[in-house]
Amino acid sequence: GSAGTNKHSGTAYTAKIVVGSLTVGGGIEESATAITGGTGEENVTAYAVFKQGPIGVVYQEFYKDEANASGTEGADYEGDTWGVSFAQGDWAVSYVENSESKLAVSDASGGTTDMTAINFSYTMGAMAIKGGLFETTNPEFTTGKYEETEIAISFAF
Repeated sequence: GSAGTNKHSGTAYTAKIVVGSLTVGGGIEESATAITGGTGEENVTAYAVFKQGPIGVVYQEFYKDEANASGTEGADYEGDTWGVSFAQGDWAVSYVENSESKLAVSDASGGTTDMTAINFSYTMGAMAIKGGLFETTNPEFTTGKYEETEIAISFAF
């Protein structure tokens, strides 16, 4: 067979530096497009993670420039995520917030999606209780709200 018409190539670079309890890193990816007259896609991210004993903290920023077709602009996205966690012995709890914006360009409307999550777990030998509360405002950049609550109990034999 022959290569499909949607083929493309790309280049990606990443870097990570660890100094004691702090990890800092990032990456960039650029891909070409097979569309005549179009431009490729670009993804960029940077993050920092701090982990000291039972406490963890994370922060990340990201940006995406979608591929553009000839005469049509793809949407651009940017956002950030932060979270904290505490894990000690048999139990753990974490909280994360994420905000992602779809930037308005000539051929795409904009909007913002915000997500939050609280997770917990408790383990007693072969039994575990885990759960989470999740909320998304304007999922997929549309008006609305999505909420979910999960509780799971597992036994290992």
